[in-house]
Amino acid sequence: MPRKKRPREHIIADLSVNYVERYVLLCGYSVERIEYDYGYDLVIFTYNAEGEIENGQIYV
Repeated sequence: MPRKKRPREHIIADLSVNYVERYVLLCGYSVERIEYDYGYDLVIFTYNAEGEIENGQIYV
C-alpha cells in the first residue's frame, strides 16, 4: 500500500503563512496563527511608538 503524500498546496500554504508571520514580527508587531478556521489564517496586533497595543486587529 503506498504511503500518503503531503499535497503541494499544503506545503505552499504553510510557507506563505510563515512568510507573513516573519514579516510581521520583523516590523515589531505580534501575530497569532488561527489553526481551525476556514477563511482566516492569522491575526495581527499592532503597537504604537510607546509599545502600547493599538485598538483593533488585522485578520489575514
